[in-house]
Amino acid sequence: MSLPIRQGPLWPGPEKTAKKFGRHLATIKYQLLLSPLFISHIYRHKLSDDSNKMAATGLKVKLDSFLFDMHMRREETTTAIKGLNLERKSFGMKINQAELDFHSADIRAVSATIDEPIVADLKQALEEPMSSAQGTIRFSGDLSQSTIPDGDYSWVDMDDFVELDTVLPNNKTPQTVILPLVFTPRFTYFRQTDHGGPDIDLSDLPSTFGHGPTHQCIMSQNNDPREIQCGLVQSRLEKVHYQVNKNKQALDDLAREIARRPEDEELKAEVGRIK
Repeated sequence: MSLPIRQGPLWPGPEKTAKKFGRHLATIKYQLLLSPLFISHIYRHKLSDDSNKMAATGLKVKLDSFLFDMHMRREETTTAIKGLNLERKSFGMKINQAELDFHSADIRAVSATIDEPIVADLKQALEEPMSSAQGTIRFSGDLSQSTIPDGDYSWVDMDDFVELDTVLPNNKTPQTVILPLVFTPRFTYFRQTDHGGPDIDLSDLPSTFGHGPTHQCIMSQNNDPREIQCGLVQSRLEKVHYQVNKNKQALDDLAREIARRPEDEELKAEVGRIK
């Protein structure tokens, strides 16, 4: 007879109930900062029925800076009960503010040719968990098999061609071509559910929470796209003025050299190229 005789909320049993922490939570704020960040989306497909090669085609993005900040808060909502002239109030976590900011987003097209794996490759893939535990170095690929116009081989990553149901051939680098497609110096997305401007009355909002300085917020105070465009134009003007002054200085140096060597045709050709 070791069972508890007394039962009820005043004499709880040995089983402990989980604490309901959600009802006491007013805000949740997420922040993610990554620099740099590579994102790839690549499909593998067969070239033809009689070929022992596969192709991989897709896109890859490089972001110099990835900034993400999202604010959620506990808001009160009122719903009508069907069939009854009653309303029910409920609370839930909803997104209040969010900002996504990309700096120097470089999008490139990826095309690669991959050899079909053989039986030895499949056996090695089955033994890979054991070999990785023993400290085997991961195959990083042969950079000479990659064609990149600007020579930036940080784009090369063998994991881009790995899928769950397939394996790569043993120590064979796919013949890869990575070409520029789209570039934007900055992309910003901002979302806010409190409409009405900064002078809005807090009593009119579905929640009074979410305005406290609970973390180091990276959301810009001014989210006007025109301000971002003006900053980009100003940066471009500074680069143009710098290049113009540099060309003027080069022309002055060439003029002095031509005065000393008027018969040098290479100096005259260089002047034409700069102009």
